Amino acid sequence: MQEKVELTAEKKSSCWIWLGCVLMVIAAALHSADKNIGGGDTWVAMACGRYYTAGNWAKQYEDRTIQMKVLDVFGIHMSQNEPFSNKSRNFIKGDEHKVGWINQNWLTHVIFYKMFKTWGGNSIVYFKFIQAILTALFAYWAARKFGAHALISAIMVSFGVLLSRSYIDLRPNITTILFASMMIYLLACWAKGQPKKLLWMFPITIIWCNVHGGFIYAVIIFAAMAGMYALRFIFTDFMTSFFMPDKEQWKYFFIAFGSILFASVVFSPYGLENLTHPFLVMLGNEGDIWRNVSEWRSIYFDFNKPQGHPRSFGNVGCYIVFLGLWAVSFVLWVLHMMAAKTKPDPFAKKKNKQKVENKPVFQINLGWVAIMLLTVYISIQSRRFVFLGGLVLAPFVALMIQDIIDIRIAKGGRVLEEIIGEKHLAIIAIPYLAAVVLFSIFVAAMNDIYFKPSVFGWDYSKYYSYLADEPMKKFADTDHSMFWHMVGIKDQPVQAMRFVNDNNIRGTVMGEWTGGGFIPYGQTPGADGRPGLRAFMDGRAQAAYEVEHFQLWQKLRNPDVVAGKYGDYLQMLNNAGIEVAVLKIAIPDSRKIFEKLMNTQKWKMMYIDGDWVVIVHKDSTANKDIIEMPEDQIIWHNKEAAKMTLAINNCALSSAAFKLKGIDIALSMEDYEPMASRYLASAARLLKAQKQIDDQKYQQVIQYFLDQRSKYLKLIEENPRLGKIQNNLNLCDICGKLGNLTGDNKYAAEAELYLENFKALRQEFGKGGLLW
Repeated sequence: MQEKVELTAEKKSSCWIWLGCVLMVIAAALHSADKNIGGGDTWVAMACGRYYTAGNWAKQYEDRTIQMKVLDVFGIHMSQNEPFSNKSRNFIKGDEHKVGWINQNWLTHVIFYKMFKTWGGNSIVYFKFIQAILTALFAYWAARKFGAHALISAIMVSFGVLLSRSYIDLRPNITTILFASMMIYLLACWAKGQPKKLLWMFPITIIWCNVHGGFIYAVIIFAAMAGMYALRFIFTDFMTSFFMPDKEQWKYFFIAFGSILFASVVFSPYGLENLTHPFLVMLGNEGDIWRNVSEWRSIYFDFNKPQGHPRSFGNVGCYIVFLGLWAVSFVLWVLHMMAAKTKPDPFAKKKNKQKVENKPVFQINLGWVAIMLLTVYISIQSRRFVFLGGLVLAPFVALMIQDIIDIRIAKGGRVLEEIIGEKHLAIIAIPYLAAVVLFSIFVAAMNDIYFKPSVFGWDYSKYYSYLADEPMKKFADTDHSMFWHMVGIKDQPVQAMRFVNDNNIRGTVMGEWTGGGFIPYGQTPGADGRPGLRAFMDGRAQAAYEVEHFQLWQKLRNPDVVAGKYGDYLQMLNNAGIEVAVLKIAIPDSRKIFEKLMNTQKWKMMYIDGDWVVIVHKDSTANKDIIEMPEDQIIWHNKEAAKMTLAINNCALSSAAFKLKGIDIALSMEDYEPMASRYLASAARLLKAQKQIDDQKYQQVIQYFLDQRSKYLKLIEENPRLGKIQNNLNLCDICGKLGNLTGDNKYAAEAELYLENFKALRQEFGKGGLLW
């Protein structure tokens, strides 16, 4: 009777530990997904989802697959012909190099757009949180299935998901990591006596191969495992210390492998090319070139770059620490297991506490080795897979640590469960304490990022009036929408695209890599479902474009590398067929392009709002009407942008009369814009040198900057948080202009002070580590 009571108490203790560990993993997953990373891919998804569901434009295209025609029944209309660019890869049936647009994320695009249209953008944010939680839980369950203790499993998985914090954004790859985590769990079940569970890979792959191209990871993993087990089979006499699946396990392994291949071909609208295209990209010479894209660069790319060089996507510091932990665990695990004679069972129910039950001689599972080595390799090669590496490797690190502990403890005749049982109250407290801490950090981060005034000075309300037009009116009433913050709406040309749309600007556009998705979404589609302004290049990369086109885009984005003067670069733009440029002027390369185009008579700036600029080639026949249109007939939704555009255009002209007109317009601007002020100060100084401006007007210019200086000093004094970073940057710019206009060195010293403040604040708030 007493023995039964002890077992019941032990069971309750285990349940409490289990619950605490689950809460710890969930809290870690929540915090990992709360960062506002932004992402142009979200807007690509919106544009594609709208295109696929708005009307059956695809019927005009021939050679559609049977699967595409079946989707017509469900109101989803697809083809391999790309709608958003004039420069994308052509589709020629039977030509493996002319496969058109292989949009392996199409289902996520439809889901995102339907959710956005029906429930608002926050529904996509909740969807992201749910997927992050499920991903972490499946990784935790996989570690438990491997045999790792609940606490070890929870700690490793929490570390794995938290280190991925700067990679979890609103894009389809989140679903890939979820399915990869589920796959590891099913493989653990398969190896631990439940082989039939591996058959779940068939329905998983049906969804996986349509929501994201990362399904190819499952194909590679199964192939690598089969190859490693083949080595064990060939060298059976020399590899007795290694695990070999039995007949039952082999049967379900190959059924699952075959079902993955079958589902990825038959249930995809792209058929066989859905399976072959990723291999062509990975194994061909193109792979190294595509890895020049920021998010695909290696994790060690940033370390050999000089200070000030643009860094790549995401924070890899924590992942490098995690890889170090994995490497040490892996080496110790192999050494211990090769030397171990027996392996205790930590889950054995022992009535006699002094008796230790042993399993047969331990065998290293070469399949697990294959998964680990392959995952480490691809995550080092491309930082986009850091999230994958953290979640897939975490269960294996927990497994290895558990095995090492078991072997070390077994020498003393005791098992881990027995030792933990002696201090169960202290052990139970650990995961609950960690869960409370992580959840508190999550709440604080959410409040700081989404509900407190922005330290960067971002005003999200200015984006709503446009986006509320369709289909978000009922969801755009508050600037506390997590979706606007999390999707990085501030980095998209929202107002610029409204100007483009209102004035019907058309042609091929050079845009930003991350702004390429919003360019089609921000326009009203034509009768054929396509927008009038079409991207020259965007973030869809290898899915839609030839590698040679990407290389040309790289050259066009770096005008300094083009030999010769302006004419050579302009000729390259002409040869590329670019008629419009929509540029974010805060990006150094974009600013250089803007300056080159402003220094020629061949291009005309049509719009600038302080963040984005729209410039049109004067010879563009598609835009002839707006180029020749009088200024008072152009449609302006933003009066300050109108003033800024007219001020810069007039100040940039050589005529003193136009410069004076530009100065008057600039002085009437309510909001300070560094770009407009730059032209204002430059025009005033030039006219002063030429004695074509009177002292009163010149003093008005100086007084304007003095007033702006007082305004931003007051803002910093009244609210040290609201716009703190941008306010210091503006003060630096204002004092610089005052120094140039007055010749007073005190303003130069002030400018240096505000610049240092800006750099310090930017570094403090711009980190992407485990916290925020």
